[in-house]
Amino acid sequence: MNASSNECLQKIAVAEINSGEQSLWHYCLIAETYSDIDLGEYHTYGIQVSGLDFSEVMHDISPCKDTVAWMIESFNQHQLLPVHLRDAVEDMLP
Repeated sequence: MNASSNECLQKIAVAEINSGEQSLWHYCLIAETYSDIDLGEYHTYGIQVSGLDFSEVMHDISPCKDTVAWMIESFNQHQLLPVHLRDAVEDMLP
């Protein structure tokens, strides 16, 4: 598990304590930096979803942090099943 995963899990624990509820799926924002021959170095955001003995990351969703954070808020609120993550992200992109 990398530092981003640990930070995500710590936020999950705090959210569960504060809300008094336990969720099956937890979506977190991840910040990434990529290098492209045409674009050069750029910053982008992805989503990490975690559950009991499960973790998956969808990389390079958008350079707009607010867009990805909005998606994450919705996914956590509605407990989106990870199998639907790619389709939900594609449907929500501007």
